[in-house]
Amino acid sequence: MAASLQVNLNGGLVVTSVDRKGPAAAAGIQPGMVITAIDGQMPSDVAWAARQLKARAKDSSVKLDLVVQTRTGRSIQLRTATATLKAR
Repeated sequence: MAASLQVNLNGGLVVTSVDRKGPAAAAGIQPGMVITAIDGQMPSDVAWAARQLKARAKDSSVKLDLVVQTRTGRSIQLRTATATLKAR
């Protein structure tokens, strides 16, 4: 998936969809972003990430490190970002 988005990374999870009413959308996460860490830990796979997020207490915060792809004409730039989610 990362290759199809022209993202060259050594790990991470590509966000493919976001629930418009969920905490990810509220934190500004969008499809195409790549999650490179969850609370400072690199995700090994989707199942690991799901367990980490599900284990959070309601209203607790989760810090995600992201790589964001920005297109301007034909050029693609990558930048890092962080987002904080509120568990529900």
